Amino acid sequence: MKITFIEESSNISGVQSSTICLANWLFQKKGVDVEILLPGKGLLMEKCLQFNLKFKNYNAVLPLSSSRSFLDDKYRIPNIFSWIFNILVILLNLFKVKSLLARTKPDIVITKGLYSHIYSGLASRILGIKCICHLQDLITSRYNGILISIFNKILHLNSAFIICDGETIFDNLTKSLKLRSSIIFNGINFYDYRRSEKLGLKYREKLKIPKDAYVIGNLSRITPWKGQLEILSPFIQYSKQNPNAYLLIAGSPLFDRSDYLDSIKKMVVKNNITKKVIMPGYENDIKSFFSCIDVYIQPSISKDTSPISLIHSFASGIPSIMSRINSLREIKQMIPQIEQFEIGADHMLITLFKKYEDISLRKQIGELNRLNGYKCFDISIHGESFLKKIQEIKQN
Repeated sequence: MKITFIEESSNISGVQSSTICLANWLFQKKGVDVEILLPGKGLLMEKCLQFNLKFKNYNAVLPLSSSRSFLDDKYRIPNIFSWIFNILVILLNLFKVKSLLARTKPDIVITKGLYSHIYSGLASRILGIKCICHLQDLITSRYNGILISIFNKILHLNSAFIICDGETIFDNLTKSLKLRSSIIFNGINFYDYRRSEKLGLKYREKLKIPKDAYVIGNLSRITPWKGQLEILSPFIQYSKQNPNAYLLIAGSPLFDRSDYLDSIKKMVVKNNITKKVIMPGYENDIKSFFSCIDVYIQPSISKDTSPISLIHSFASGIPSIMSRINSLREIKQMIPQIEQFEIGADHMLITLFKKYEDISLRKQIGELNRLNGYKCFDISIHGESFLKKIQEIKQN
C-alpha cells in the first residue's frame, strides 16, 4: 500500500512534527510505502533525510495571510488582495500536485494544512485517489462562521475521510461529514523524549541558567492565540517572590509577523527581567528543552487541540499546566492530574508556580503524566488508529 502525505509548509511546527512521527512509524510497517510531498526546501526536508523518508518537492507557491490583525490579534479584517492571490495559489499548486500524483499513483493521500486540504484534495479527486484530510487546526468562527461553512463544503467535495485531532474540530463539521470522520489525538514516540538530567544541565549551561534554578517553560509558535503573554504577567509578579525562578519561552513567529513577539520583548524589558526571561527563538532540540525545564505551561487562549508540545511534556515526565479552554477539555479527561488555570487569572498561575517548587511533588506528578500520557498519546496508539482507518478506506 502506497501512502502519500502532502504538506503545506516546509517549516516545522506541531503539524509537521506529527507528519514526520506518523510517517516514520508507518515506514516501519511491512507492506507500507510512504512518501511525503514537500512544498519546498527547509527543516522538514532535513527531517525527512534524517529518518530516511522518501520525499519529493512540488515547489509550492506560498499563500499570503488572508487577513490583517490588530491589537495582538484581537481584531482582524479580511485582506481582499490576499484572497484573490490565494485563489491563484490554489490553482497553481493544484496543477503541481496533480502532476506529481499522476506519476506516483498512491493508494491514499493524506493532506496536511488548510490550503493543502483544498488543492491536494482537489488533485486527488480529479485523479480518483482516496484522500484523507488530517485536520489539526480549528477554522476561525469569525465573520459569522462563513469560513467554517465554506471549508465544510470543500471537505465534502475533496475528502474520502477526515481525521480530527480534537473534539472541537470534529464539532465544527456538518452532520454528513461527521459520518465519515474520526477523532485521533496526536502522538509522539514517548521512548525518545524521556527527560535526561545530563542534557538538561548542558542546555542550562548554554542558556546561562543556573543549575539549581527553578525553570518554567513554554515551547510554541509565537502567536497571540498561543498565549505566551498569559504566562509573562504572573511570572513578573512571581519572580519578585522567588529570585531563583526563570521563564524559558522558546519558539518563533514562523507563519506570522513579529509584532506579538516584539510586544513580549518590550514587556520583559519594561519590567527589568531580561535575565530572568530567556527567549532562545526556534528550538529544534526538543528533548534538551524539556530536560531543562521543571514545569511546562500551555497557556493557549483558543483553538489548540492535542498540542504536540504539551504531549512532549507528558513524555518527558514533568508536571504540566494548561489553560481552561474548550478545545483542551478532552486532555483533562485523559490526564486528570494536569493542572488548569483561567485565562487572565494571574493568581491561579502564581499559586501553581509556588506549588511545584516542591521537587518531590514534581517527580510524582511528572511520572503520572508520563504513565497516563503514554496510554493516550504514544505513537503506537496514534499510528495503529491511523493505519486501521487507512486500511478501511482503501478497502471501501
